[in-house]
Parts: sequence; structure tokens; C-alpha cells
Amino acid sequence: MSSTGSTQPPPPNLLDDTSRDFLCAEYRALRDEILALEDRGMKIQIAGLSGIPSLIAAGDLLKLPFLIIFGPVIILVASLMTIFTQDSIMRDGAYIKDHIEPRLLQDRSWGWEHFLQEPGHRRVEQYTRLSVVLAFAFYYIGAAILACIRFSQALVYLHLSQRWYSIAVDVAAMIYGSAFVWASIFIHSYFPKGTDSASQTKTKSIWSLFKWLRSGH
Repeated sequence: MSSTGSTQPPPPNLLDDTSRDFLCAEYRALRDEILALEDRGMKIQIAGLSGIPSLIAAGDLLKLPFLIIFGPVIILVASLMTIFTQDSIMRDGAYIKDHIEPRLLQDRSWGWEHFLQEPGHRRVEQYTRLSVVLAFAFYYIGAAILACIRFSQALVYLHLSQRWYSIAVDVAAMIYGSAFVWASIFIHSYFPKGTDSASQTKTKSIWSLFKWLRSGH
């Protein structure tokens, strides 16, 4: 018997009972994981839409300016968590589509994940991406404006000169604005559109670039 070192799965006609049982167990486990991720994603969205405004309002009512100043950061984190949850769902779906369905069905028919990749069957993901972008923009802009107002009021207690006061407020506004532009582009570009999405590859490229920058090159 020759060894080629290939890691490709065996052809469908070589699938024995043990392999079939293993694939079925993987399929069920991944489906359960997808359901859990969808539930987690829904909770994150509900918490973001209702909990974050309540938290900011509580900070304003209780005179806790740090809650308001960091409000945009909380919104940004919630949006990124939504993207990462959706990306995990698509990763599981991609494994089912590429490694489980073809071997279980032996290429005689298409499974659910293949069906979803046909044109027009991923409209839910398109609407979800649009809603996430709009919700992020609406909440972030409002929170950033309120944060800048509270930050400028907090600076009064430092007794800064007018020049340094203006510089501090302008820097804070630039930070909030830059974060908004970056996050909007990131959400629109990397929100997974389907199991064939290249978001994971792009993320790896960003991580490689980050490591390259840290190396001092």
C-alpha cells in the first residue's frame, strides 16, 4: 500500500458504517452549535438594542460620566460580537457543506447548506448585515455626540486653558469619528454573507498584517 500523504477524505463509495456514524454525530453536534450560536446572537442583539441605551441613560441619570464616555466603545464591542457570532455560524455551515453533506449524500443530491448558497437564498443574511450597520450607525453617532458633550463638561473640572480644552475636545471627537469610520467599513466588509464568505481569510490576513507591524518591519 502506497502512502501519498494526502489528507483528503476517502471517496463516497468507501464510506463505511463507522465513518457514516461519525459524520452523523458531527452533523448533529454542529447543528446544535449553530442553534446555540443563533440564540446567543439574538441575545446580543436584544441586549444591544435595549440594554445599551438603558445603561447610557442610567449613567446620565446617576451622574456617572464614564458610562456615557465609554458608551460608544460598548456599542462597538456589541457589534463586533455580532459579527464574530455570525462568522462562527457560517464556519459551521461551511464544514457541513464541504465535508459532511457530499459524503453522506454521496453527491446524489444537495443538502440544506448547498441549497442556501443558491442565488436568492441568502437574503436574510443580507438584510441582517444592513440592519446591523444601520443600528450601529444610529446608536454610535448618538452615543458619541452625548459622550463628547459629557467629556467636555468633565474637562471643566481640570481647569484647563481654553487652548488645551479645545485640543482635548477635538482629539476625543477625532477618536470617536475614526472609530466610527473604521467600524462601519469593518462591519460592512466582514459581515459574513454565506458559507462561501471570505471573511475568515480576510481576518487571517489582518492578523498577519498586525503581526508584521508588531515585528517592526
